[in-house]
Amino acid sequence: MLRILLATAALSVLPFAAGAADLAVKAPVVYDNWGGFYFGGTVGVARHDATWNEIDNGGGCITDGCSGSFTLAKTGATFGALAGYNFQHRNFVYGIETDFSWLDTDASQEWRPGRNHSAFQNSVVNGLVTVRGRAGIAIDSTLLYLTAGIASANVKDSISLTFPTVSLATNCSGNNNNNGNNSCNSWRIGWVAGGGVEHMFNPHWTARAEVLYVDLGNSTANGTWRGIKTEGFSDTLVMARGGVAFKWN
Repeated sequence: MLRILLATAALSVLPFAAGAADLAVKAPVVYDNWGGFYFGGTVGVARHDATWNEIDNGGGCITDGCSGSFTLAKTGATFGALAGYNFQHRNFVYGIETDFSWLDTDASQEWRPGRNHSAFQNSVVNGLVTVRGRAGIAIDSTLLYLTAGIASANVKDSISLTFPTVSLATNCSGNNNNNGNNSCNSWRIGWVAGGGVEHMFNPHWTARAEVLYVDLGNSTANGTWRGIKTEGFSDTLVMARGGVAFKWN
């Protein structure tokens, strides 16, 4: 009789055990919450490449045959602030982010020293602003992401003769005279792209490491010295930086 009772009890428990096992298998996956508004700061290094090209418009050039193309390179510090908003669908995270960065990447150099007419190139990028889309995959508490968008920077590129001392052109002056406009600055618009990894340490704090490439486009300017001289300027940045952010949720 006891054996019959035990067998009956075991059979009655089996459906509940099977149902519990099925629920365990079908339990939803819990993802860390990346959604919402966040703000923070960044710090890192930036490499600035500034290229000056002489353009032959019939007015003569500094270099022989108007074939000069010269690139300055300067690596310096960068720091700034960021803010953004994330949306999340399961482990897919996407959103928009904006940031402002200050850069210590001013560069200058004399080209063709010792010649009758050597040239002095100067390039300054002060503030950089980007507005980017961001999208990535969250793996546990770590987000791997790509980013791309619009960049704008306060840029001054200039070229001048060192002998005689004449300011030929700056990127923000369409027709620079012999006196030059050495205080001239302008905001130029380009594009930015990159990627990074971000880790969530708790529901409110994250840390990241990322690399961005910034192309600030091309500009031209004219100067007068024994005829009109046309100069072309282009600037790019490569930024490697870390950051921390506070997530507001």
